[in-house]
Amino acid sequence: MANCITPKLLDAINSLDIKQFERRETRSLEELLDPHDWRLVEVLKFRQRIKDAERNNEQHTINSIKRSFEKYKLTDRVQQAIVLRYLGLNFGEIQAVTDLGRNKIYHHVIHKFPNLGPKDVDLKIVENRLRTQGLEKILREFQANVS
Repeated sequence: MANCITPKLLDAINSLDIKQFERRETRSLEELLDPHDWRLVEVLKFRQRIKDAERNNEQHTINSIKRSFEKYKLTDRVQQAIVLRYLGLNFGEIQAVTDLGRNKIYHHVIHKFPNLGPKDVDLKIVENRLRTQGLEKILREFQANVS
């Protein structure tokens, strides 16, 4: 995300007069600057670059998790969803990785394993755990906890 900060953005930030912000109370940058002010335009472009970078990073993480499943030949998407639930992913993230429908995830995963694993673990943590520990170790751990 470091490439989101451009020289133009730095120029825009450096050109802002600090006195404008001393009395600002809770007003936003959009309220302080004219909508066509080049500095505001640069800040808005920066915000969009950050959003795009986060979205790309999330998609990269999802693809990495999918590759881990392919590597270990875990092709059943319901089983993938159960593993992801065990690792702590929430409903929406499980859906993003497995492409399963809402009903299928609920009936085969959430309903059967309501208290399985930690809750709301970050996607990146799951990716790192799959990469470092390997799916086989995680599946053995899962078997021990479910039995």
